[in-house]
Amino acid sequence: MSINTNGPHGLNPTMRSIFGGPVETQEFQKLANVSTAIFRNDAVCVVTGGNIQPGRATAFIGVSLDPGKVSTLTTHRVVLAPCAVFDAQDNDASVGLLLADRGKNANLTVATAGNAATMMSGHMIDKSTVAVTNTLDVQLHRLLEAADNFVGPYARFELSFNIHFWVNGRTGV
Repeated sequence: MSINTNGPHGLNPTMRSIFGGPVETQEFQKLANVSTAIFRNDAVCVVTGGNIQPGRATAFIGVSLDPGKVSTLTTHRVVLAPCAVFDAQDNDASVGLLLADRGKNANLTVATAGNAATMMSGHMIDKSTVAVTNTLDVQLHRLLEAADNFVGPYARFELSFNIHFWVNGRTGV
């Protein structure tokens, strides 16, 4: 049996939507008063004033393509289409994601810090939350097709956001 490498990389944009077309990016700022860094491929949310911060303080707006240091004003290109497709690895070292998890939903481990040397995100799919509940962060589409990716521990799956700022019925900021 082949084994996946534990190499968190956040939500890596495939740059396509669930419908096959391209996705949009837009620039946002992280204010200097945000005491958390934004790492490349971090899921980010929009906050008061239209600025961003990492994590889920509000609904997700997308994924940052650019890193930004702690307590520093930074500009970020964000993949923001609600139907954008990303790939991310699961955080489970024993069983991991299985083919039976396709179509299910899960939360992200957004509290996991990124790698300070590479500035790459540490966000992963939280295997312990996989369920049919549609109020979880993301929907799991399929196992990422890659020669070095297998069902099991640290599997990489394609996914899209369930909880997105631009869906109908969301409260503005």
